Amino acid sequence: MKTTRTPTTICSCGMPLDAASSAHRTPKEGDLSLCAYCGRLGAFDQNLHLKEVDEKDLPLSTQEEIAAVRRTCKQWVTKKGGN
Repeated sequence: MKTTRTPTTICSCGMPLDAASSAHRTPKEGDLSLCAYCGRLGAFDQNLHLKEVDEKDLPLSTQEEIAAVRRTCKQWVTKKGGN
């Protein structure tokens, strides 16, 4: 797992986001990311700040992938004893 420090962005849930993790690479402009605290979707800009994204504007296949990632994250948090 590769973790990249990014400029701190405050999610709309109020939590600071300052890193991105990926299996293979650093994020680039246009890449999507989910807030680890609330699951909101954001896209990285050219300076690696996250900007909130309206999922309804994305292709249905991308929306389905995002839903699958959220389910996986929820299962992982539940197994670890989180909410």
